[in-house]
Amino acid sequence: MQFITIQNEIGETIAINPKQISQISYNHNKTVLIFVGKQIIHTQFTDLLAATRYIERAVQDRILAGHRDRDIEDLWRTWGHT
Repeated sequence: MQFITIQNEIGETIAINPKQISQISYNHNKTVLIFVGKQIIHTQFTDLLAATRYIERAVQDRILAGHRDRDIEDLWRTWGHT
């Protein structure tokens, strides 16, 4: 299982399994919601395309890092979550 991180609407960093994302849509206040299993994550994104691009890029970065701990730690620093 490989996780990526995203910030929720109040700025907390959350690790999610991107394979469990079932839907990405707008909330009534035009922020982006990410549906992960039965959980709904209210994000800081206000642009649907930006949110999907971030997730796709994070997944690709995580795949490239594989299971190499140092590369994974570098990714977390790049994402701003250390």
